[in-house]
Amino acid sequence: FRVSGGCCHDEMATASCDDLRQVLRETLEARGVLGDLRARLRSEIFSAIDGGTDLKNPAAQAPPMEITVVADLFRDFLRFMGYSQTLSVFDAEANSSEDLTRDMLLRHVGIAETPDSATLPVVFALVQALQQINKDKLSAL
Repeated sequence: FRVSGGCCHDEMATASCDDLRQVLRETLEARGVLGDLRARLRSEIFSAIDGGTDLKNPAAQAPPMEITVVADLFRDFLRFMGYSQTLSVFDAEANSSEDLTRDMLLRHVGIAETPDSATLPVVFALVQALQQINKDKLSAL
């Protein structure tokens, strides 16, 4: 069969082209390539919608530290969960110029690292700390 311009030209070859497309789709999906391409496309679309402006330009006004901390809490969580496609889109939309270290994040949210929290995203440590505070308040009553 012949493929020209992405279309198959005879009726018998149409089924083969459809099969080929399906196999390619499944293979790219299984390798994670298709999802990465979709995330990259979304990222580029957001960039184009924003007028192609580069908000990571050092001359641009930096966001308040609270926004940077919250964005980096999300970023830390997305990395931990392996959500690289979501992270790609988030980074494109957030346009954050900073990427705080784990120690900086812990310091900003006022949480001390524990052996239990060391392998988890900082937001988990924050939730654990809040749960402990609530538990302590209830036991004090």
